[in-house]
Amino acid sequence: MAYQKKIMVLGPGHTPQERKTAKIITHHLQSKGLETYSPFLDGLEADLFSMLTNDLAEGSDEKQECQHAMLLAFALDYYTLIELMDGVVLVLDGRTPDTGCVFMGAVAFASGIPVTVYKNDFRTFMPLGDNAMISGLSDFKIEKRIDDLPGKIDKLLKDSTRKHRSSNPGETLPPANRELFLLGKEMHLSLERQDQTPRGRLGHLITEFRHSPRATSLIPDSAPSESTAINPLQISGKVYCSGPLFCPAEVKEMSDIASAVEQAGLSTYLPHRDGAEAMIGIMHSLLIRTLPFFMFSKISDRIAFSLDVSEILSCDFFVINTNGSVPDDGAVSEAGMAFAAGKPVVLFRSDKRVLLNSPYGFVHPALQVGGRFFEAVERPDNLSIQLERETRFLSGFGTQSFGSTPLPSSIHKHFRRGATWAKIFNWLYKGKNKPIHPMVNWPGE
Repeated sequence: MAYQKKIMVLGPGHTPQERKTAKIITHHLQSKGLETYSPFLDGLEADLFSMLTNDLAEGSDEKQECQHAMLLAFALDYYTLIELMDGVVLVLDGRTPDTGCVFMGAVAFASGIPVTVYKNDFRTFMPLGDNAMISGLSDFKIEKRIDDLPGKIDKLLKDSTRKHRSSNPGETLPPANRELFLLGKEMHLSLERQDQTPRGRLGHLITEFRHSPRATSLIPDSAPSESTAINPLQISGKVYCSGPLFCPAEVKEMSDIASAVEQAGLSTYLPHRDGAEAMIGIMHSLLIRTLPFFMFSKISDRIAFSLDVSEILSCDFFVINTNGSVPDDGAVSEAGMAFAAGKPVVLFRSDKRVLLNSPYGFVHPALQVGGRFFEAVERPDNLSIQLERETRFLSGFGTQSFGSTPLPSSIHKHFRRGATWAKIFNWLYKGKNKPIHPMVNWPGE
């Protein structure tokens, strides 16, 4: 029997037309002999969003129930991605890309699973295209026609080192991620025995896994009050500070976040200060609307992507600023990579706007699970406390130092390129001040 390739289709499914688009893509891929899986159509995501945006049953513990549901839905998708999928189609249609889709697409990329990006929407937020931290997931190639997807996928799979899945792909995962993977596997086997339709399965799984030791271990106990200081800090290392940096207020907020972490004794990597973004911002300002600008943008996107990927993998911790009407899509992609690499991922949010009509729906559930504690830190000076809590929590599953398992070859090339560019920038800046991001200074400062 011929081996049937399996593709995860990551696209929003919150409106009838979004679901129709996802179905058109899956049906087209199936007609070409590919098997598909969509978290919204085939997984638990539809039930999850219905649950999070409606009142829960009277007498239920809302916080615990929500966290349990988010964990189970993500665990099933994570297991399915790592164990069963050969590739991913990431759909970017919409005013902003769907947060959960971007997060899972980045998890796939960092796990060595080929990603094909599809977009039939002319809106972009960059002068020449989409955020490099998303387009880089597919080597900066974006497909615009559904008819072209099978051919692109076929080429990617032929070039991929994941031509034959390992018999035990979960063995190489970071310890806590491995437990999440095994929980998803238990759920997958349970659903196979039940043979239930997608809708309504989440309630069944919540009942079955409510007291599962593995599921319980993956939900931390209620964190102590943020006012409870941990002094002195018992962790050390470098924190990757990720978030929006496209206007003066965003740049200043990211600088404040990094400063607060540094005052606690940790070092930081701030893309607009330490990466290629400052230089790129200046060159964009000088070259905009000229031919060199178009050429420079393509090169600079690749430099920034590789440099930031390299730093994500080599940093010890990751903080994402989720402020804004929606979290910055590039930062979400970076968070997905950090999660896949087993880094402690801490969410920061001082913005009171919420995306879901739920006390526990401030960002997409996948990102909340990626943050482990399902909650956000509201004050920069409490970030180091949460970093230590999450580090302690993850260490309970075992430790895994960077480099203890081989990086997928598709990621390793970016890691090597990024490390090379870091050396180049350090040499260029030696004894000099680094270029200032164009939006660091503004009237009144």
